[in-house]
Amino acid sequence: MDLIASVFDSNSKCYKCKNSFSFLSKRRKCVTCGKIFCKKCSTKVSIPGIFTDKRYCKDCHIKESTKTSSKAPPPAKPTVPPPPVSNTSEEVKAGLKISEEEYETNKQSIVDVVNTINQGVKAMPRAASFARSGNQYLQLIPEDPLNHYEILSKLGEGGAGSVYLCKNKTTNENFAVKRIEIKHDQHRELILNEIILTKLSASPYIVNYYESYDHEGYLWLIVELMKASLTDLILGNAGKIPEKIIAYVMRETLLGLKCMHDSFRIHRDIKSDNILISLDGAVKLADFGYAAQLTQEQDVRHTVVGTPSWMAPELVTGSDYGLGVDVWSLGIVAIEMVLGEPPYLEESPMRALYLIATKPSPSVPRNAGWSENMVNFVDLCLMKDPLRRPNCQLLLQHPLIAEVNQGDKQFFIDFVTSWANKRRRKAH
Repeated sequence: MDLIASVFDSNSKCYKCKNSFSFLSKRRKCVTCGKIFCKKCSTKVSIPGIFTDKRYCKDCHIKESTKTSSKAPPPAKPTVPPPPVSNTSEEVKAGLKISEEEYETNKQSIVDVVNTINQGVKAMPRAASFARSGNQYLQLIPEDPLNHYEILSKLGEGGAGSVYLCKNKTTNENFAVKRIEIKHDQHRELILNEIILTKLSASPYIVNYYESYDHEGYLWLIVELMKASLTDLILGNAGKIPEKIIAYVMRETLLGLKCMHDSFRIHRDIKSDNILISLDGAVKLADFGYAAQLTQEQDVRHTVVGTPSWMAPELVTGSDYGLGVDVWSLGIVAIEMVLGEPPYLEESPMRALYLIATKPSPSVPRNAGWSENMVNFVDLCLMKDPLRRPNCQLLLQHPLIAEVNQGDKQFFIDFVTSWANKRRRKAH
């Protein structure tokens, strides 16, 4: 489906004004010309039926309105419900690769998923107390960061921007710098939110943020340099990571999440890419691009963000959600470490969301050498009912986590060091 695919395509743009979409941008597919437009360049007309609105670009809407107004009004007829809109439902069935029977069985979940993505998202809450505490961290330095840092190499690139290894010219200390091109005001707001929440969430279990530069249309975020992401470790040891390593990573990540959750902050994009590791045994949360602050005025969220395979069911279906979405995502990370990849990774984004909403929770394979504690821990993280899903405090008391000790930390250090040495030898 073009509309759904555009949500996950970092290069997607409005067909009319050519402005790029961020993940949070509202977008509409014109029912007449089939192109994707931003909110400003489109309009919607309410109609009865399952999918309650028709969406037009403004040009097509004018043409349709002109056609309608030029016709003589038809004679009055008894009011009857209009026929169902079949083309939209057929497109959904084709996109999800499901039968008519499966569509009818899961119709409400399908409608929830489609409407959740189609309706876009609302702006971040801005409670006065949060705004006051955050403003002190918005100290953007209005100069070229290359006056103070030397770029040594490129570490990676993604939809959010590029990450480089850099060296402070005064101290010779190495850092990571995240360079982000600002596309529009909403995108800038998202990055500023990331800076605020990263600073407010300072903890030994969260990547340190140092300073930011605002220069010639780019924001540069100077952050702590880590050895690798958990994704790197998983890909280098797919399906071969010992349970002790998984338990240790789960504990350290839970400690980071607890720091956030104790202050009513949700990360909303927990996945192996955003968990960073180092050779001294540190495991830290990173990338607060989708993090949100819960306030007294808004103690649940209802915006759709995150990465499909790791999304909690309540987030996928557009329901109100809270801190528990991070716990679900952590359970998916555990499965990722067990199997080498998360569930539904090979599916299209739309079908992945549908499967999360309608299928039973994923689980660790039974009778595959994993302890009952491991199986139970993941099952608890992946409770579909968020009210039954335990919080971080309870999960830290789970036997799998409570039994992690100093020896397990050293085991993790040795495991990561051995992997890093092998990777370095292979590179040479």
